[in-house]
Amino acid sequence: MDPREISHLSIEEKKARFRQATITHRLLEQTHRKIVQAVREPAGFASVLTYGPTGVGKSKMIETVVGQINEELRVLSTPALLRLCWLLGTSVLRKE
Repeated sequence: MDPREISHLSIEEKKARFRQATITHRLLEQTHRKIVQAVREPAGFASVLTYGPTGVGKSKMIETVVGQINEELRVLSTPALLRLCWLLGTSVLRKE
């Protein structure tokens, strides 16, 4: 984010912009790929455990993975959709 883009904003607006910002990192992208792979190819595992200190982005990572998987679900057949939803612990009937 270029500081000139936000220099005219109030402190509260700057804080809001900062809260919405996502900073990518090589390890974050690598972890994202590993989680998506674990969901797609569970290899006998029923769960994916995320852990770490507060504020590092665990929930955001899972939201991103679920969003990506949900996008991919739109092209799956119904049996595959139901199985993947079961694996994700979500429902095909959930409304956004």
